[in-house]
Amino acid sequence: MKRGLLILLLLLVCAATAGCTFYFGGWGTSSGTVFGAVVANEAPEALVGVQVTYTSVSDPDLVVWHGVTDETGSWTTSWLKIDRYTATLALEGYATREVDVDVCYKGTDNPVPRVYLVPEKSGDK
Repeated sequence: MKRGLLILLLLLVCAATAGCTFYFGGWGTSSGTVFGAVVANEAPEALVGVQVTYTSVSDPDLVVWHGVTDETGSWTTSWLKIDRYTATLALEGYATREVDVDVCYKGTDNPVPRVYLVPEKSGDK
């Protein structure tokens, strides 16, 4: 009898937790992959080492991912919760750029159009 009640209690806790995760779009269950590339504005060269930071639009205090572009100027971000994000791309010597990114569906790819960074003028700093 005790074992049956314990199993029932455990099942109720699991069901309640899963319900909250599905309703509120938990991190693991409602994720997507974002990928893109960064190039210099006036040249077709890829920009390596661009800092990419995602900030949730629904919770601006939440910075959810930091990364850098690779040797092809590309980056890939996995496991972003369904939400709208502002991706901030920054590299010394170039003007910082912000791009809106929407992760709309579970487990989907969300390509970002090629991002062009403009070199800063010598007096911009």
